[in-house]
Amino acid sequence: MISMATAKLTRDMLVDGMPKPRQMLVHITLTTDTEGKITLPTDWGRARSVKSGDTLYKYLSSERIKLTGIPTETDFEVNYYQQLAALTDTTSNWVLDLAPDLYIYAACLQYAPWAKENGGVYDGFYRDGLQSLCNANSMPPTGGMLQQKAARHNGYYTIYGTTMVFGTL
Repeated sequence: MISMATAKLTRDMLVDGMPKPRQMLVHITLTTDTEGKITLPTDWGRARSVKSGDTLYKYLSSERIKLTGIPTETDFEVNYYQQLAALTDTTSNWVLDLAPDLYIYAACLQYAPWAKENGGVYDGFYRDGLQSLCNANSMPPTGGMLQQKAARHNGYYTIYGTTMVFGTL
């Protein structure tokens, strides 16, 4: 159920229109091979940008980027949103660290059909928690003032970490 919850969290955070948490954003340099292809990282979730020099390219495939007319061994600056790391007995990921309650709600949603329960109560908590986590952590990671963000659930506040807030308080 936990691996299913991780997959659901990843899918839901990568949906168009959902603010993308900055913890998901990775910036790397990749180089084309002799066929002009770039093999994507194993944690690839969704492209944000693929750029070489002043040219910006579109994301073309789930596993490889194929660009025509590009010299081999060309460097590209790639920004992408990574999938959540799987949980193990010895490792965590940033969502579990910042919002363990969100993992519980996601796991309960995955378990509800097996238990022949109505997952509606968990769905409300899950959606609120996901939106709060994404909103609280979607600010650019540099500049601005530090401010703690909290999400309210049934009268209780949960702190989801520190975000960057621009402008005056």
